Amino acid sequence: QPHHRGSWYYSCEIDLGFCGGLRGAATVIADDPIFGRFCYGGEWKKTGAGLEIIPRDGVRKRFHAVLGDRKLHIELENDRFAAKAPIIVDETLESVRFTLESDNPAPHTARTRLSGLPAGTYTTAGRSFTIADGGEAIVELAMPGVAAAFVLSASR
Repeated sequence: QPHHRGSWYYSCEIDLGFCGGLRGAATVIADDPIFGRFCYGGEWKKTGAGLEIIPRDGVRKRFHAVLGDRKLHIELENDRFAAKAPIIVDETLESVRFTLESDNPAPHTARTRLSGLPAGTYTTAGRSFTIADGGEAIVELAMPGVAAAFVLSASR
């Protein structure tokens, strides 16, 4: 961001930690070497559908799964994960299902940044996209324009 002298336009020094906290907030499920499988910034449980994670980080825009040597990263640019619907991933991280919600009542596009998925072609909400090994995809999803949840599934 351009900055030409004077105070930063984010906030004064008193709020720099708060702004950093908002920008860094995320829900992370990981296989911790000390605590075992643990969810930072959320709650999780294992079910027949996979791992169900409820984001509780306060921002609900970033989700990371680090299970063994597998990684999945999801970042939402303009909407957020639903407060009460779980993010569901299988333990291989080849499939993910989550619900988006928005305060924007007009139909719009939700930009979702996905990375860490195994290489392949994926489908979600009637669209296909390809991810190279270790690559990233920006998926644009049509939000219906109501302040309600929108469910999408991505699977290989």
